Amino acid sequence: MELLVLTRDAAPEASRPILDGIAADLGLVPNLAATIAASPTLLAGFDGLRRAVADESFDPVHREIAGLAVGAAVDNAYGVAFHSTVLAGLGLDAGDIATMRKGEEPPDEQRAAVYAFARALVLDRGAID
Repeated sequence: MELLVLTRDAAPEASRPILDGIAADLGLVPNLAATIAASPTLLAGFDGLRRAVADESFDPVHREIAGLAVGAAVDNAYGVAFHSTVLAGLGLDAGDIATMRKGEEPPDEQRAAVYAFARALVLDRGAID
C-alpha cells in the first residue's frame, strides 16, 4: 500500500487550517500529518494529541525524549527519526541522541529517568510501579 503525502493544496478543505496550524507551530508539516490529512477527522485527532503534549508545563526536550524512547521501544523508524530531528533542533547533543536511538538511556540523570519511564510505559503497557 502506498500512502500519499499530501500538500496543503491537495488536502481536503477541512484539513487545511489544521495543517496551517501545525506548520506555524513546528515550522513544517511532518509527513505523518501530511499523510493523515486525507482524513480531516484523523488529522484533528492527531493535532489535539500534539497540542495536549505541547503544553508549556512539559519541558520540550523531555517531551521529545519521551517520543524518541517510545519510537525506539516499538521500532518505529519514523518516530525515531522525527523526534531525533526535533531534539537536534532543540540543541541536544548528537551523541546523546545516538545513544537513545539505540534504545539506551542518555547520561543525564533527569533525561535518563524520562527516557526510562516512557520506554517502560509502552513496553509494560502502562503497568508502572
